[in-house]
Amino acid sequence: MADQSPHPLIVSDMDGTLTAAETWRGVLDWVRQHRPSAAARRFVTLRLPIVAVARLGLIDKERFRARWLRDMAHLLAGASASELAAMGEWVVEHHLWPARRRSALEAVAAETANARMAHPT
Repeated sequence: MADQSPHPLIVSDMDGTLTAAETWRGVLDWVRQHRPSAAARRFVTLRLPIVAVARLGLIDKERFRARWLRDMAHLLAGASASELAAMGEWVVEHHLWPARRRSALEAVAAETANARMAHPT
């Protein structure tokens, strides 16, 4: 039998659904401002040719995305937990929230309210 939690659970991705922004762009902007390096400055430029190859289907897109994220994580090497938390807040404030999709957030809020009414605690 499924667990009947009194709290509604809504699962969604963010990029393209709850916000029009892309999280990776916000992270890269934060890195460029707070942990500048030559690797951060040339991050996208070095990968653009591979983006084209992935879009053509000549390489596996999921492997490419995983590699992209792994490479981006290297830009954060050595960051403390508090520095990463600050980065997360900055990315939300400067990239994700300004590009939020109000209709999607309103739908989540409405569904949460409906679930709470159906299962009051």
